Amino acid sequence: MSESGHPMDTSGRIRRTDAATRMARALPLVVSGMSYAEVAAEVGVSERTVRRWATEDERFRAAIAEATDTAQVKAREAAAASDSSIADALERRRFWTTMMRSDGTDGRPALEPKDRLKASELLGKAGGDFVTRVEQSGPDGGPVQSEVRVLAVTIDVARELAQEGSGR
Repeated sequence: MSESGHPMDTSGRIRRTDAATRMARALPLVVSGMSYAEVAAEVGVSERTVRRWATEDERFRAAIAEATDTAQVKAREAAAASDSSIADALERRRFWTTMMRSDGTDGRPALEPKDRLKASELLGKAGGDFVTRVEQSGPDGGPVQSEVRVLAVTIDVARELAQEGSGR
């Protein structure tokens, strides 16, 4: 903190750790649909800063895109789950079980054995009763060959690469 108690360094800029913390606090607020002005007031930065994060910071933009995609998927799943015309897993298992057991003894018409067998197969697949084994081999049936390359980088080179990647 500066002498005034504000989390700024001597140049008047917010310290990096405080900025990262504020950015992390701002992300879910932006994703939730709050305006940039509301987010800025909530986390203690300017609206311009929040707008810059949302448009220029790759990690922030990627997180917004991922959260938006996730929210859209969840909304579609919730809509599908509430749609009574779509059978859920439990309903399918009950249906297949009823078909599998339809041998005519319960007053309902008996199904053909091939149909009962297919219902039991689908029920088994849904329950994970069957294991599909896949074997892979290399050339001429030999073992699969893999190669791992390790690149040694000095700390100075790593710093240069990090600065190039961050656009500095």
